[in-house]
Amino acid sequence: MSLLLAASLLCGVPSLSDAPTYTLTEIGQHELGYATYTFESASNADEITLSEDYISDFMAVGREYVFFIDESEPDIYDGILGVYPVY
Repeated sequence: MSLLLAASLLCGVPSLSDAPTYTLTEIGQHELGYATYTFESASNADEITLSEDYISDFMAVGREYVFFIDESEPDIYDGILGVYPVY
């Protein structure tokens, strides 16, 4: 475990403080019955809708969140490692 921590520190783990923030604008329901969450970037230029599979914590409309993304993935949805509230 400590070897993984040391490797991640040497390789440079991205900081959440450097990540762009998104505001949760809508919590909806897909026609198949699962919840969907729509986020907008601060500039309103980018919108992301996620299913409940990506969400692990309680979400509130109007609150800001940061996406922790693996930039090596070509598809943003495959690269999302977590969604965290901004405090």
